[in-house]
Amino acid sequence: LEDLAAIPAGDVVFAFNRFYLSYPDHPLREAYVVSADAQMIDDFGQEMIERSGGLPLFCRPREALSHLQGRFVALTPGDSPLPVFSTDPTHFVSVGGSSVFVALQMAWYMGLRDIRLYGMDYSFNTVLSDDAGYEGLVAINDGNHFIPNYRGDRPWYPPSWADIATGFLNARIAFELDGGRIVNATRGGRLEIFPRMDVQRLTARRG
Repeated sequence: LEDLAAIPAGDVVFAFNRFYLSYPDHPLREAYVVSADAQMIDDFGQEMIERSGGLPLFCRPREALSHLQGRFVALTPGDSPLPVFSTDPTHFVSVGGSSVFVALQMAWYMGLRDIRLYGMDYSFNTVLSDDAGYEGLVAINDGNHFIPNYRGDRPWYPPSWADIATGFLNARIAFELDGGRIVNATRGGRLEIFPRMDVQRLTARRG
């Protein structure tokens, strides 16, 4: 949490899902809160709108968000099952198995080219089970986040590692082809698709 407090105030910060639950523990506030997790939006979308400091960006079909009230942006998910990196989110945004992938496409569209990731452990501990209220297997444990009770003890769908890995690789290529870069400043974790940066450089004041 002390690393979050040290992120320079001038940085454009994207956070994810229920990041607001950590507000009492640090001063960092996001410009945008991103979610492409359909179950998370169904369960907590209205709460995200009401409690997030940043503008919510939800990557779901507009009709699936009709029950939400307040200020948010509906991003149209692409039709392709492949994690295509979209350079024009006004047309579509690819989910790619990860809300982070959605944020990378939005950052690119906004003209941001120096991207630093933090908190990317890139691993999940899951216990799968059947639940009559959900299609397919769901996870029931809730110990994969630095925020306690992040999913409110509700079932959730495990990630698609193939989609996430391919999407991240496509994002790296898109940024580097345009002279940009994405680096991983996470302390530890298993994400090696992006080059590493020491966390002290992430939190250093930049002119």
